[in-house]
Amino acid sequence: MENHEASLRRIQVFEDTLQYCERNIRLTQSIQRTRMQTKRYQNPVEGERNLNQTGGIGKGYMQGAKLEVVFVKDRLIEGIKEYNASNHKVGVVNFASAMAPGGGAVRGNDDVEAELCRCSTLYPCLNTEDLREEYYERNQGEVNLLDTCIYTPGIVGVKNGDEWLEPDAWVSFDVISCSFFDLRLIMNGKTNSLDTEPVVDDFNWSEAVQRRLRGIFRVAKAEQMDVLLVNPDGCRQYGYSSDRMIFAVRKAVEESV
Repeated sequence: MENHEASLRRIQVFEDTLQYCERNIRLTQSIQRTRMQTKRYQNPVEGERNLNQTGGIGKGYMQGAKLEVVFVKDRLIEGIKEYNASNHKVGVVNFASAMAPGGGAVRGNDDVEAELCRCSTLYPCLNTEDLREEYYERNQGEVNLLDTCIYTPGIVGVKNGDEWLEPDAWVSFDVISCSFFDLRLIMNGKTNSLDTEPVVDDFNWSEAVQRRLRGIFRVAKAEQMDVLLVNPDGCRQYGYSSDRMIFAVRKAVEESV
């Protein structure tokens, strides 16, 4: 009963955020700008010109940008605010659902992507016809998900947890969304019980994760981000422990950043 009540509470918080975004002119304009500027980086680890931009022509990757990767588990909005105050361009990694915009946000799930959608304008920026057709629907039923990274600039944070921020305290940040395959999947596509240990061997797991992370870092550099915030709990609903993600991110940073 307690878990059910908590889910209902999170659903209410999410719906309140959506309704406010629809009523507030500043936010509706911000969402429209983000949608227009959203880009899909297809296979960002391969080649120098694999960028598809909604409504326009792709451009090549920029090399040599300095990128700081920071682990943030709690107080994400405060962290973004501090970097905004220092005039840093801030990005946030969203370990996204491959099947639905916002993952479990509409169901009141307690995961990192859902939390991002509850506190910001991210959900309406991901929930577009283009992304549903070109990304989410193409991932349906696939074990090996698309390598595509979705870049959504100018996301506005309007809440800190459940608490509304005053408009002059809103924060702005970019989001890179990328889906990681579910460690609970057997290679033939059948799923284990959620209580069992992952069945993907360490080599395959490491190779797939490193590929995704290198792609994310390349997108961050291409978009000239100064700081990229990563929550190591962002993939826990897919079987990745916090320690596993910290190890993987550090290894990818050593090789890519």
